Amino acid sequence: LYTARALFTDSEDQEEDVRSPHFNGHILAAYTADTPLTEAGEDNISYFSGYDSSLFGGSEAVCLLQEDFLNSRGLQLGDSYHVRLNTLKEGGEVYPAGEAEFKIAGTFRESGSGFANAVAVCSYDTLKAALSQFNLHIWPSSAWLKVKDPTQLNRIKEAMKEANITSVLPQAYLFSTQGSAAVINDRKFILRAEPLERNIRLLQSLYPLFFAAVAVIAFLVSYLLAQSRRDEIAVCRSLGESRTGVFLQFFWESTVVCLSGAVLGFGAAALLSGISPGMLALPLLGYLAAYLLGAAAAILLLNRTNVIQVLTTLD
Repeated sequence: LYTARALFTDSEDQEEDVRSPHFNGHILAAYTADTPLTEAGEDNISYFSGYDSSLFGGSEAVCLLQEDFLNSRGLQLGDSYHVRLNTLKEGGEVYPAGEAEFKIAGTFRESGSGFANAVAVCSYDTLKAALSQFNLHIWPSSAWLKVKDPTQLNRIKEAMKEANITSVLPQAYLFSTQGSAAVINDRKFILRAEPLERNIRLLQSLYPLFFAAVAVIAFLVSYLLAQSRRDEIAVCRSLGESRTGVFLQFFWESTVVCLSGAVLGFGAAALLSGISPGMLALPLLGYLAAYLLGAAAAILLLNRTNVIQVLTTLD
């Protein structure tokens, strides 16, 4: 968001030499978007019929006036507003420009960041076009940018430092600050990010313990499930199936159950949590290994049980 400003007077102002140190015109703020106005609320702006926020992307000779200022001038939405424009040179010196006329395309209550005292607002290109008639040029006096990825803030700060852009505290910032300065409003992010980072570090430190607990649980679950099939294994052995055949059959069944559950859990975790599949690969492999190890141990132990004793108990 680029912004610029100019001073203006109208017919109700007393004629005063703009070169006088006591000259005090009204501020005309120019934006490339209506963001500073909507920061005070969507109902902060009222557009005249046929106009909307798109006017800030054009160069039509229209402006918005502060509500009280509009009423004090006895103007209405849609009226033409005749002013004398003046520009500000570096150091605060006022330079006379010339006559300009704008159509009043809406009203606002608060003018937004950086131009708290502005009573008129137009698009950046509108002010640029108006001043170009007098062979005058404008450049942005300030700019806003929004960081989409807050994790890149430190890199941005380093880049600013290399470009000799000074960081200014928001509380101490004055619009008249000269040179390259930037206000970084990251206090809210830091207040939220620091506790989150501490929690993440804590979870990372507990990750090995969590991984071990999951592995133990997987081992015990598979072991107990295989133990619950003790009678089936005894029946298979009594029918002449070899220990190797029994092991392969029951181990294969455990593998199918394990893989089915692992694939479903893997898919749900990747879909719902947004975690990359690569980060889930290690826990998945650990779970598979622990589950299958538990199943194998249980089947091997059951293969050595006394078949006659089991069948007698079953009978």
